[in-house]
Amino acid sequence: MSKVYSFAGLILSVLLFFSFFLILANEPFPANSFRHSELVPISPPGGVGPAVSGFLWGYRGFDLLMQALLLFATAMCCIAMLREERR
Repeated sequence: MSKVYSFAGLILSVLLFFSFFLILANEPFPANSFRHSELVPISPPGGVGPAVSGFLWGYRGFDLLMQALLLFATAMCCIAMLREERR
């Protein structure tokens, strides 16, 4: 049973590794078209709003990938804490 989990973990790790590089290879993230939309007012503080908005939307794909990896790691840690100990 342990070998099955090890093999499944290896396959999942390889898939995550390749998906990470696939996302990084596709430079224009689809949400870039929503940059500087009228939904968020950016005019009051001079030039700071457009700069911050451009930075956040420019790295959104990387941000989403890191959030997904963080949730995956959290789930794995919870499963590891709740498993039965063999004696």
